[in-house]
Amino acid sequence: MKSFDRPWPRWPATALLIVVAVLLRVGFILAHPQEISGRGPGGYWSTDAQQYLTLADNIVQGHGYSLWLSPPWDPDVYRSPGYPLVLAVLMKAGLSLSGILGAQITLEIISILVAASALGKLLGNKAARWGLAFSLLCPFTAAFSGRFISESLVLPLANVLVATSLHLKTLRGVMVHGFVLGLMALTRGNLILAIPVSLVVLIAGEHFATPSSGARMPFWTRCFVLGLTAVVVLVPYGVWNHQHHGRFSLTPLAGFGRAMWSGAEQMGLPAASLPENTWEIHNSIWIERNPRPSPAELITADRQLLDAAMKRIRSAPGAYARGVVRRVIHMWAGNRYLFPGPDDPINDSLLLRAISIAITVLACLTIVTASKARLPILVAMAPAISLGISLPWMFFVMRYNSVIFGPLSLLAGAGASRLKDAMEQKGITQLLPRFGGKPTTSQQDQKWSLMGSPLGRRLWSRGKSSPWK
Repeated sequence: MKSFDRPWPRWPATALLIVVAVLLRVGFILAHPQEISGRGPGGYWSTDAQQYLTLADNIVQGHGYSLWLSPPWDPDVYRSPGYPLVLAVLMKAGLSLSGILGAQITLEIISILVAASALGKLLGNKAARWGLAFSLLCPFTAAFSGRFISESLVLPLANVLVATSLHLKTLRGVMVHGFVLGLMALTRGNLILAIPVSLVVLIAGEHFATPSSGARMPFWTRCFVLGLTAVVVLVPYGVWNHQHHGRFSLTPLAGFGRAMWSGAEQMGLPAASLPENTWEIHNSIWIERNPRPSPAELITADRQLLDAAMKRIRSAPGAYARGVVRRVIHMWAGNRYLFPGPDDPINDSLLLRAISIAITVLACLTIVTASKARLPILVAMAPAISLGISLPWMFFVMRYNSVIFGPLSLLAGAGASRLKDAMEQKGITQLLPRFGGKPTTSQQDQKWSLMGSPLGRRLWSRGKSSPWK
């Protein structure tokens, strides 16, 4: 524990942490190798991993962005292209599947180091050290970074947002932050909501902050550039959709209807009839079906699933509302598992749930007590906020929000460091802010004080200037 009190970075200790983190991730891969594809009672079935690898391989082979294993190479309507494009680049560079997993792990660990360094500038060196340890050893992200799933790319992007949120006072910083948001939305379509959420947080922060004469860019210019940059990243995919499917869309043209229908199934809403073969057509991307449906048929089937899902919701709005509330709670306090996919073992462990809840609570403690650092932290957490808004309304499994446990565990480490200090130095009462109290932290941690957030004060004081100005 005492080693965490020394200046950071301490490279011997950091190197040891990195080695342990790599071994943890490799151990998860070896403990349960990911299932790529196979055959079941219904014939050939595919997995997320097989589909992403197929998309990437078809790009490399010159077949275009197609989900199919054989001609005709119909253009895909279901998968966001961000992760397959990265896989294609790595394949083109000559990496094997094991090499690709190694690259994913390396990218995640580098992003954690970058995020921890940024956390040190926000909350002090000690918070950075604890956040680094928590994030490198977080079991949920460690297990996912060694898998062929799109979340393995979202993990490092979410960490990078912690660093880019510190540089929103310059044109370059705003553009980089918007670019990362765009990449996240290009990788997971439901994360497109993180773009407007980021703008809302920025606007709210500006409302509670006094403008500073040192601002390098006008506030509304920053908002415009950030949103525009994020959208520009997505526009080529929208143009591609229009060229191949006749519809401009920044997200995949099929999948939302299936998510809503499956969410209604999860909530046990009254059944609704589907047009003939709708489910079979849509499910053909998972289980082989002859003849193979066209992209237009898949899009139509998805729309029919959405219409049927809305009928089910309208028939039982109270049950749907209760289901949404239950799922909000489940997202943050439900059963966790280490491996994605129905073929993986069930880890219904109280320990995993306790770790998940502890990380979430400690991260929230950091956000509430972070004073001036609160605003950039909330901007960095825009993906978490967007998932918290969108996922409870539709089908989801815990894998979908595990991508935010990188930044959450960073903040949890910072919260744990302050919790430890408060309990050791002045007891549990130190955790409670008091009106008019003065900070009692050491000179090293003046940037972040638990006593600096009196109860009843607005989220951001109008007397404080924006941390980006």
